[in-house]
Amino acid sequence: MPKTDPILQLIQTADQETLAKATYFQAQVTAIEAGTNRVYVQRIDDEDGLPDEEPYTVLGSVVPAINEWVLLANWGRSAFVMGVMQRTAGGYPMIYRGIGSPESVVSAPLSSLYLRGDPTTDQEHWYIKALGTGNTGWQQAWLYPGNPDIISPPGLTLDEVNNSAFGSNNTYAIYLGKADRTITTATVRVQVNVAAVTITWAEVAIGVSAGFTVFQSVSIEEKGFTNVATSFNSTGEKTVTITTTGIDRGDNVWLLVGSQATTPFQLQASDGGALSAGMIQTRSTNRPSTQVGTPLYSALIDATGFFALVSLD
Repeated sequence: MPKTDPILQLIQTADQETLAKATYFQAQVTAIEAGTNRVYVQRIDDEDGLPDEEPYTVLGSVVPAINEWVLLANWGRSAFVMGVMQRTAGGYPMIYRGIGSPESVVSAPLSSLYLRGDPTTDQEHWYIKALGTGNTGWQQAWLYPGNPDIISPPGLTLDEVNNSAFGSNNTYAIYLGKADRTITTATVRVQVNVAAVTITWAEVAIGVSAGFTVFQSVSIEEKGFTNVATSFNSTGEKTVTITTTGIDRGDNVWLLVGSQATTPFQLQASDGGALSAGMIQTRSTNRPSTQVGTPLYSALIDATGFFALVSLD
């Protein structure tokens, strides 16, 4: 008999009555019989709930691989593998699900997705098959788009660039946006235009608030700070790294800056205008690292904001 499509071959080798009584099902290949290329599959048996003990004969020339899914047909005491439903060594991407990481466990084509049923962090909800065709090369994919990104605080423009108007012993806060996942590090880039002189303290910090409404004051809790007294005592571009704790997905994130000095440092800034209403907050006689709980800051309207580039990781 010439080679033909497996389904046509089945029709040619079975009478119509037998064919009508056939049952079809999908199953995963667990082993290949040496010499014959017949396959064992993981099929839930009605009697003992275990994989079938007898191998299935493959119709056609394509032999399945272990862990691949196949379409089977059986009637009476005859059983055949009709074809491969899912190719794991190449082919189209597939969607998988399971418990635990798929790395070194699940074989899949490139660009396949894996949905994890027991994530322990925001980064473990789903994975993408980024490399190879075996069971390695899975990489965690972000559940929420965004960070780590460079954030420029909203409501500011480069028009009429000037200096901030920070007072001594005050903290100023500018809104960055909502955290899309757990944040542990912030990298801040600013331009110091006026250096601090005779410094008692100078800090850059990250804080969070449970809520935020434009034009209204907000309570901000400090979640990490860096002492900048030895760097903001001179002008120029400054990069500050802040280690943070307790910043979770959904928190409103704020950048906090301030100093107590005879001449407080001033940053490159601009008039934010109405767009900055509530985006910029201040609290007098306040030092980020020593504030207790979630003190209330006061919203500034038409305030002079300050420029900062912030990367949250």
